[in-house]
Amino acid sequence: MVRSEDDTSRIVAWQNGPAVTVAYSSDFGGTWTTATDQPPSAWRLNDMKYADGQFVGVGYTDESPIAPFVAISSDGITWTYISLASEFVGFDQSRIVGVAYHQGTWCLTGWRRTSLSYADKEGIIMTTTDFSTYNIIPVPEMRMISSVMGRQ
Repeated sequence: MVRSEDDTSRIVAWQNGPAVTVAYSSDFGGTWTTATDQPPSAWRLNDMKYADGQFVGVGYTDESPIAPFVAISSDGITWTYISLASEFVGFDQSRIVGVAYHQGTWCLTGWRRTSLSYADKEGIIMTTTDFSTYNIIPVPEMRMISSVMGRQ
């Protein structure tokens, strides 16, 4: 569950199950409404943050090819879902599991496979300011990076 820090006091929550459901509340959790745009049924959300006037969620598709995605919303109601599959060509079954924000930069964390063996993977940090271009920083010393912290 993530709460906006502006005057809307909107709360966004999600559940993973047979399908992801994203919902929002504008009365501090008294009533909940399903968000207008839902991710495809085989996608899974792992983490979400609110910063810089927007909600940002990260996850991965649970269908072949497994690939990370980003979910973006300025209001928690209408969402844009961006597949990051093109950023992971040659790295099948990669995951993005964490998101943080610091001074205009979003940081996404997770792992990518480096061979056909499931055990061969390296941690990654992806940075972006606009969700259209990404800088991928491999961290081969770590098999997965689950979270980073940023100060808003």
